[in-house]
Amino acid sequence: MDFYTNQEMEELSEIEFKEYHFAPILAALQTVYLDSISTASSDIRKYNVHALCPEKLHKTRISIDTTNENFNSWKSYGFSDNLSLDLLINEYDLQLDSIRETQYMVHTGTGINQESLASKLKKFTFIKKAQAANCIGDGSHIEIIYFNPDFIQLIYSYGWGDCPSGCTNRHYWELGIYGSGLIELLSESGKELP
Repeated sequence: MDFYTNQEMEELSEIEFKEYHFAPILAALQTVYLDSISTASSDIRKYNVHALCPEKLHKTRISIDTTNENFNSWKSYGFSDNLSLDLLINEYDLQLDSIRETQYMVHTGTGINQESLASKLKKFTFIKKAQAANCIGDGSHIEIIYFNPDFIQLIYSYGWGDCPSGCTNRHYWELGIYGSGLIELLSESGKELP
C-alpha cells in the first residue's frame, strides 16, 4: 500500500485495490510465507517483520461541522440521510469514534485504502478535513523495490531501540522472489541482530 500511495497517486480514486494491483504482491508474500516455515527463515518469524501498522488500513481522521443534520444522524443512528455517504457507511461499515468536539476517527472493520476513503469523505460539505491515520513511531516493515510478473524484489527491515521515537538500530534482508517460486537472499545488512 505504501508503494501505491507514494508512487501511483492516480490509483487513489478507488478505495479497494483491483486484483491487478495486489495479485503480484500477494503471490510474492504467499511464497515468502511458505518459505517462512523453513529453518532458514526463522529470523523473519522471530523478529516479527510486518508490512503495515493496522492504523494505515483501518482509520481515517475527520473534522466535522457538528451542527450538520447528516453528521448528527450518522453519529446517533449509524446512517446520515445522505445517499452517497450512506452507501459508503454501509459498504465499508464506517464507525465513528469521537476524539474531541469537532474531530472524529472513522474506523473500518476490514483493511481498505484509507487515503482514498479520506478523499471521498472530503467531498461532503459538512466534513471540513479528512486524512488517513498515520502510524506513531517506527518499527519493522516490508518495502517493495521492484516488481513485474516474473520477479519481485523486497526489503524486509527489522527495527529496534527506541522505536516509538524512531528506531536507533535496523537490520535488512533484501529478497528476490521469482515467478517459479524460488526465493533468493540478495543481501543482508545493517546492525547486528540483538
